[in-house]
Amino acid sequence: MGNNKDETITGLNTLFGSTPLILNNKVAGYKFDTTPASDAVAGYQNPNMVSVSDNEGSTRYNYSLLRDYNDLDTWNKLTQNIDENSMYVPAENAEQLPGWTNKDIDLYRHKSNSLGSKIAQGLGAVLSFTPLAPLGLAMSTLASLQSGNHLGGILSAIVGGSGGLGAAGNVRS
Repeated sequence: MGNNKDETITGLNTLFGSTPLILNNKVAGYKFDTTPASDAVAGYQNPNMVSVSDNEGSTRYNYSLLRDYNDLDTWNKLTQNIDENSMYVPAENAEQLPGWTNKDIDLYRHKSNSLGSKIAQGLGAVLSFTPLAPLGLAMSTLASLQSGNHLGGILSAIVGGSGGLGAAGNVRS
């Protein structure tokens, strides 16, 4: 997967994977594919973008890669279109190619939504009204923290800790 960094490719590096065109035993120029993706690639959005995501279940992710061409006017001056997916650049122009920026997005998140966590929260709530209130408080706090509800877990520990004493917490001598 990606690295979440934008990477700029310029000059001769843009020719990686290109085909040199030879004329009279000399490189006259290069033919290259301008589209990094085709509809055969998983997550194909358009010829310059691939995006794959899963927003269901407990493991969620979004991975996208976009090729954003730098300085289109310079591209037009230095190259010629061969067809909708291929370009030609004369050898003398190759080092001047403005290149592109690969924009990379790689997001990952794990969300606990297990039945065990929900049972622990419910059991913790019930136990909080019994002599086993500290155990119930601990179960509710841990279940909240595990499910990603950090604020709920902290509040449960703070409010539940003092509230778990019930009437005994209000006794004064």
